[in-house]
Amino acid sequence: MPKDTKFWEFKASAKSKSVGELYLYGEIASGSSWWSDTVTPKSFKADLDALGNIETLNIYVNSPGGDVFAGHAIASMIKRCNAETVAYVDGLAASMASVVVCACNKMVMPSNTMLMIHNPWSRMAGNANDFRKMAGDLDKIGESSMAIYREKTGLSDEKLKELLDAETWLTAQEAKDLGLCDEIEKAVNISASIAGDNFICNGVSFDAKAFKNVPVDKIQSLFSSTNDKPLALKGGELLKMLEEPTFQEKALGFLKSLFNPDNEPKDLNTSSTTKGDDGKMPLKDEGTVQATMSDEFKQRFEALEKSNIELKQQNDKLQEQIKSASDEAKTKEFIQKAASFDKIGIKAEEIGPVLKSLSETDPEGYAKIESVLAAANEQIAAGKLFAELGADGEGDNDITKQIEAKAQEIQARDKCTKEQAFAKALRENPKLYAEYEKEGE
Repeated sequence: MPKDTKFWEFKASAKSKSVGELYLYGEIASGSSWWSDTVTPKSFKADLDALGNIETLNIYVNSPGGDVFAGHAIASMIKRCNAETVAYVDGLAASMASVVVCACNKMVMPSNTMLMIHNPWSRMAGNANDFRKMAGDLDKIGESSMAIYREKTGLSDEKLKELLDAETWLTAQEAKDLGLCDEIEKAVNISASIAGDNFICNGVSFDAKAFKNVPVDKIQSLFSSTNDKPLALKGGELLKMLEEPTFQEKALGFLKSLFNPDNEPKDLNTSSTTKGDDGKMPLKDEGTVQATMSDEFKQRFEALEKSNIELKQQNDKLQEQIKSASDEAKTKEFIQKAASFDKIGIKAEEIGPVLKSLSETDPEGYAKIESVLAAANEQIAAGKLFAELGADGEGDNDITKQIEAKAQEIQARDKCTKEQAFAKALRENPKLYAEYEKEGE
C-alpha cells in the first residue's frame, strides 16, 4: 500500500441520509502509513465526522488485519460513535479486522464468511532486552484486544486465551455460537483464487505465510468459486514445519545421507525406465548427476550438528538441575511439616522424605496420616492424650503415675500448685485414692 493511500472509504448511503457506510477492504494501515502526512487517525476521524448526524453506520469488512495501533484506534472511534454501528463481514475478517467488527454494536456474517482471532505478533530485531520489552508490549496489546472480545462475548479469559493461542478460524455459525457474531445471513457469492502463497478473496489478498493454522479445507468448502483452481496453500504448513524441534535434525540427516562413510559424495544416477534381466534398474552412462559439497560447506553443517547436540545436552542438564532443585525444595517443605509435629517426638529429617514420597504415590493415604499426626500432636500439646496410658500405650499399673497424670490435668485446669492438684486428684477419684492407700500399706 502506498504510504499516502487511505485504506478506508466513507460513503453516504444512497438509500437514506441517516445511514453512513465505511468500507475496510484490504490491510489495515501499517506502522508508517497510519502516521504519514495524509493517512492519520485525525483524517479518519474527520472522514467519519463528515457523514454528519447519522443514525446508523454500516461497516463492510474484508481484511487480513494489519497494524494493531491503527486497528485499536479505529475500534475506539467506532465505539464512541453516536450512531448505531453494524459490521458486515464480506469474506474474511482476520486478526485486527476481527477486533474492529467486534467493537460494533452488531455484527452480521453471511453463512459462507469467516472470522479469525489470534494473539498479536511482531517482526523485530534487537538484543535480549529489546525482545523482553516487546514481549511485555505484546501482552498489553493482547489484553486490549481481549477486552473487546470479552465485552462482545462474555466468555471467560481462560476460554478466550485458549482461542487466541490456537489462532482460531471460525465459520459464521461457530462465531455465533461463541457470541462473536450476532446474526447470520444467507450465503453470498465470493470470488476466490490463489497466487503463490496468497489467496485472493473478493479482490483482497491474504498472505497465508503470515498465519500458522490456515484451514484450507474449511476455506475451500465455504468459498463458492476458485476459478477451477484448488486452494492448495502451503505457506502456513511450511511455517509449522520449520518451527518443529526435529526439523533441523531431519535436514542434517538428509544432507549426511548424501555422503558415504568416507565422506565422499554419492553418485545420484538417473536410471532407464526398463528393468534388466536381474530385475534391477540399470544405470545410464550418460546423464550422471553427482551431489557434491565443498569442504567449507561440510564443516559448517558438521559444526551446526555439533552445536545442536551440545545445546540438547545443556538443555537436558538444565532440566535435571531444575528437577533436582524442585525435589530438594519439596523435601525441605515436608521436613518443616514433619517438624511441626514436635509434641509427638518424631525425627523430622527422617519422616519428612517419607511423607513427601507418600504424598506423591498415595495422596489419599498421605492426607489421612497427616490428619492423624496433626490431631495427635494437638492432643498431646493439650495434655489430653496418654493421660491414663503408659508410654507403651498398653496402660500403666502404677497407681501413683495415674494419680500424677490426673493431677497434671487438674493443675492445668485450676492453675494450682502441684501438691494442691495431687490432693484434688485423690479427692475427685475415690477409687484411685483407695488403691493408692492400699498400695501404701
